[in-house]
Amino acid sequence: MPVNFYHRTTAKNAKAILRAGFKDGRGFYMTKSEHSGVWLSSFPLDVNEGAGGDALLLVELDLIEQELAQFEWVEEGKGCREWLTKVQIVEETD
Repeated sequence: MPVNFYHRTTAKNAKAILRAGFKDGRGFYMTKSEHSGVWLSSFPLDVNEGAGGDALLLVELDLIEQELAQFEWVEEGKGCREWLTKVQIVEETD
């Protein structure tokens, strides 16, 4: 049974994703180490939650959230769940 996740981005990037698929993004994401992957969230995020962009993609994955556990970024007091997963996982279950 597919599970819904969300990915906030710009309209330009959303068009590229719909045309050619996701690509791993790179950044420090308020850490000292560089990380890469595709950000997914449990509900639609906006700029107030740190997700910029004017486009929201619904990502249906045929897996359970526990399969993404190793990619979850847990923040105390945050009202949603977020994952920085590898593009291969999104492509394999898409």
